[in-house]
Amino acid sequence: MQKIFAKMTLCNFASLLRLHAAFMQPKGKYLYHVNVAFADRVARAFLLGFVSAAKVESLIVSFLLPVRSGQQKPRNMRVKRLRSFQYRAI
Repeated sequence: MQKIFAKMTLCNFASLLRLHAAFMQPKGKYLYHVNVAFADRVARAFLLGFVSAAKVESLIVSFLLPVRSGQQKPRNMRVKRLRSFQYRAI
């Protein structure tokens, strides 16, 4: 239970950091948003004391990802054949 609540607290803290990170949209084709995985890493590093409070927002804003709509790939529904392990039997 403690691990579950710790993970939930970390995710909530990282989402708050992402919401409060202010950045200018670069000019170009796409809109940009904050990288969720990197924001989680920065939040964990901040809570462990590896990153100072002054650098948290600048680190989160430094890794932006473009928002690309319609990029979800369909699932590969190919049937995989079973492999026989008869050669292992003595």
